[in-house]
Amino acid sequence: MNSFFHDENVALYRKLIAESESNPSRDDYGHAMLLTLLVEETAKAMQLPRLPDAWCAAPDVWTSGSRHDGPID
Repeated sequence: MNSFFHDENVALYRKLIAESESNPSRDDYGHAMLLTLLVEETAKAMQLPRLPDAWCAAPDVWTSGSRHDGPID
């Protein structure tokens, strides 16, 4: 779950940096701060363990309602 927020933050910082770079009268201190935040957030995201997709999927018991493999009498 934390990786979702880190990914969203990285996307936001990249967007703000792109907007700042296209602005000829940009605030250099603010631009440098955005770059710093991007680097820090990217480093955090790289340190987070990612759960395998199988851990997030619901087991068959939850979706089928029964684990009985044989014929039902």
